[in-house]
Amino acid sequence: MDLLEQLIAGLTLGGIYALIAVGFSMVYGVIRLWNFPHKDMLTWGAFMSITYVNLGVPFYLALILSMFSVATIGVVFIDYLAYRPIRGGPRLSLIITAIGCSIFLSNIARLIWGGRVQPFPHHAIPDFYRTTIISEPHISGLHLFIWGATIIMCVSLYLVVQYTKTGTAMRALAQDQVAASLMGININGTISFTFAIGTAMGALAGLLMALQYGVVHPLMGFFPGIKGFAASVLGGIGNIPGAMIGGIIIGVVESLAAGYLHAGYKDVVAYGLMILIICLRPQGLFGQATAVQTIEEKWLGPTIVKVGRIRETIAQMVAPLKDSLVVFLTQRSRLVLTVSIAVVALLPLLVGGHALYIAVLIMLYMVLAVGLNIVPGFCGLLDLGFVGFYAIGAYTSALLTVHLNMSYWLVIPLAALNGAIWGILLGAPTLRLTGDYFAIVTFGFSEMVVLFITNEMWLTGGTRGIVGILPPVLDLTFLHPPTVYWLLVFAGVMLVTTAYLAWRRRDKRYILAFVALAVTCATISVSSLGFGSDRLPDSFTFLSTESFYYLILAILILTVFTAYRLHNSRVGRAWTAIREDFIAAESCGINLLFYKVLAFAISASFGAIAGSFFARWFMFVSPVMFRFWESFLILCMIVLGGAGSIPGVILGAAILVSLGEGLRAFLPIVGIAAEVRYAIYGIIMISIIRFSPRGLIPVGWMRGETLAEAKRLR
Repeated sequence: MDLLEQLIAGLTLGGIYALIAVGFSMVYGVIRLWNFPHKDMLTWGAFMSITYVNLGVPFYLALILSMFSVATIGVVFIDYLAYRPIRGGPRLSLIITAIGCSIFLSNIARLIWGGRVQPFPHHAIPDFYRTTIISEPHISGLHLFIWGATIIMCVSLYLVVQYTKTGTAMRALAQDQVAASLMGININGTISFTFAIGTAMGALAGLLMALQYGVVHPLMGFFPGIKGFAASVLGGIGNIPGAMIGGIIIGVVESLAAGYLHAGYKDVVAYGLMILIICLRPQGLFGQATAVQTIEEKWLGPTIVKVGRIRETIAQMVAPLKDSLVVFLTQRSRLVLTVSIAVVALLPLLVGGHALYIAVLIMLYMVLAVGLNIVPGFCGLLDLGFVGFYAIGAYTSALLTVHLNMSYWLVIPLAALNGAIWGILLGAPTLRLTGDYFAIVTFGFSEMVVLFITNEMWLTGGTRGIVGILPPVLDLTFLHPPTVYWLLVFAGVMLVTTAYLAWRRRDKRYILAFVALAVTCATISVSSLGFGSDRLPDSFTFLSTESFYYLILAILILTVFTAYRLHNSRVGRAWTAIREDFIAAESCGINLLFYKVLAFAISASFGAIAGSFFARWFMFVSPVMFRFWESFLILCMIVLGGAGSIPGVILGAAILVSLGEGLRAFLPIVGIAAEVRYAIYGIIMISIIRFSPRGLIPVGWMRGETLAEAKRLR
């Protein structure tokens, strides 16, 4: 295909991206939120048009009705039901709500129209679209329709924004909502109108995509939606001509990359261009820097929501129970801790089979959630690309095992180091960004990682993945004499130290730990000195679910211990200061870039460690295991439990994984597809943000801070 044909294809694709970008830019410019459900409006627009056409509605009338139907969904469900109740809250709550809406809408579309690829009705397409206007280069009537629709819609929208009273209100909201409200502007009405126009543009783009490619499917809007957002960033958020030009640039660059480089890397080029523009010029090519782009967003903190009668009644009912639970945990903390340790240690003896598999999966996600919590919970930065480091750790473990036959105990630190290095390489140039821009960069990075491991078949196996990953093997020869004698001596020293502390200092803080360590060393020593079958083997291979259970338990304990020590250290206090007020923190002499990069690197290393365990546990890795859904799920665990709260994050991981596996098993029994659980996830996250925005166990809840703050907000 020659250059002119590539440019024609790029301009056609760029026209679709321009419509997406303009609709996205309008909504973002007014409410300052990365509107994730916008990409799903493409899917709904395409399917709604097919539905109307199959009902006998003429093509152009079906186009108008689908745009109107999607606009209604945008106004009623996204704006009124999801966003409006928590408008003005912290960014993290808004982002989670947006992602929850997107998950719900995409899976409802799959439930209604099915998950298979469907052709666009051939009989409904006007004959003019199939007519060849110019043969060399090939230009059809469909090309003219896409270009004409893009130009007419973008120019009309620009005139509305610039020269109408409603457009003036939209521009006023984009600058200062408080001042606009004081001037008598209807805030809710203007935002609803913006949502209607923006989602209608998305529906039109979805229909044009269906005409261009001839097929529709429930996930068709994901990648075009992300590229449309990249186009709006490239041109400048809130700048309609800039968004249109940005869409055309993205389309042309993608078409040239597919024609002259590699079709699999066209998305990588688009993401790379987006990241480059954000890093060098966050306001875009045609935008202007504003205070929103130079002042750190408030990602965490109390969410100010409208307290309705239902929410107030629920709060009054739950408050006594919550107070009683706090008192019980405070007075019986040692008892609760002892019982919890005993249950966790003896769980393989109590359950087995699939239940134990779920327990291993829960603890794996606990490690991931605690690791990610360092960035948004401790430091106040939103990381949407954590699954990229998870994939890096998994493929590092797989490659070192398959090609070099390296021991797992050496792979763990190498995977952690590799994840930390990539965290530093990504964080050092991008952590100067604030707000949504840093989140967008991390998302683009994770998608580029997945695209790389998908396309580099010579290294990663491509979509087939890597098989034949050997399980961990623990060498036990070091427990044979004379090492075992030193263990006996160490056990004796520990017992003597315990006795001294109990008699001399009456310090009981470390007695239990010393006794447990001494008993463990003595047991191992006696077993290694045994005879015949009672003697310890030379090695132990982790093959059973029980063995992997204790391995991930050890990793989880190490992760939680490290997170607690970091949070209570000088570094943790610096992170808290940055999270609460980065300007005051910098004024106190805290090096913002250093501590942000440190948090990012440590979080990435924990993700890589979890990935290395995952690869050895499944003995197989594939790119489909590391999609964006994983990052969203881990982030939901943090929000559900309480950002910054380690016990809350652990509880959130346990609840969501248990809920997901339970729905996976229960829904097919009642005749519902198991994939519907994702839609239920979306509703749950929207409800959690609506009624308990700080999570189940927020930071400081044991000290009563959350209750006092909740009463103050009421």
